[in-house]
Amino acid sequence: MPKPQTRSFENYFVKLFDELRLPVYRYVSRTGLCPEEAEDITQEVFLRLFKHLLGQGREENLRGWIFRVARNLAIDRLRDRNRLRTKNPKEWEGLNDLLMDSTPNPEERLLGKERTARIDRAIRSLSHRQWQCLSLRLDGFVCREIGEILGVRVSTVTESLHRAIERLQGNEMQRPGRE
Repeated sequence: MPKPQTRSFENYFVKLFDELRLPVYRYVSRTGLCPEEAEDITQEVFLRLFKHLLGQGREENLRGWIFRVARNLAIDRLRDRNRLRTKNPKEWEGLNDLLMDSTPNPEERLLGKERTARIDRAIRSLSHRQWQCLSLRLDGFVCREIGEILGVRVSTVTESLHRAIERLQGNEMQRPGRE
């Protein structure tokens, strides 16, 4: 494979960066890493992509390759901590406050806190594999791509997604006011 022209190589890399930087950042930040760590990992992913492309690495399914590198880096970072951490209710509250109108009434604030606590409980009820599959599916990956990223069979991905959805729907049915 001939070495790409400098200008076309730069354009290709910038296109990939522009297209995938935010999805990679969102994916990594959903692993429970703080925003600074997610940003560090996102930058490292694209540094490795740059080196991969310069070294004339394979270019088939670069999107899957990028997310697999992101996953592996996030796992390494979490392994260093020796635990997977999801957002605690206080952090969810802070995120929820950013999305809410600046003048909510007390009832709206209470409902928002209850909603975020319910979402957090539902997410915490998922197994790690279910969470990974659902997260990647939300990023637009199909089951085959998810299987490649996670290193599992498509049937495992399908079953994990099915069980995750069932579990989340089960938590929705347990909402206050539902019978």
